[in-house]
Amino acid sequence: HCIISEVNAGRGPIHMVTMRAFQDPHLEEVGWENFLGMTVGQAVLWAATEGQLDQIELEWDRRTALGVVMAAAGYPLSPRSGDPITGLPADQDEVMVFHAGTRPEGERTLTSGGRVLCVTALADSVRQAQQRAYAVADQIVFDGRQFRRDIGHRAVKARD
Repeated sequence: HCIISEVNAGRGPIHMVTMRAFQDPHLEEVGWENFLGMTVGQAVLWAATEGQLDQIELEWDRRTALGVVMAAAGYPLSPRSGDPITGLPADQDEVMVFHAGTRPEGERTLTSGGRVLCVTALADSVRQAQQRAYAVADQIVFDGRQFRRDIGHRAVKARD
């Protein structure tokens, strides 16, 4: 489950992405903030306390989102760090790769934790989002990479 939102509180757009893996004991939340250092929730609360809720415009992407977490070799017991990652795509309208367990080293990106990346795709259906996410995940390479191949399968099956 992924929610991508944007809010404009009169000081420029603030973006926040929240991802939750339901039925997973390790709920994931990944987000980014603009120069204000506020999340969407903080911006809404700020506007409420300032009496400026009428100045906030929330926009929600209604497409289906599906995220595939890519884990490091040895995950979950003893994840390995330092493996170079290749094949990272540029962000697109339909696909975004979120970094969790990575670190830069010069021009390279290396693994640096258990859950390394989350490849998140947007589409008009679960099946399309699943296909997009896996197509990108298959292009990303690092030693010992692992990811589940069944993400979204129940939702796809229910719609067939």
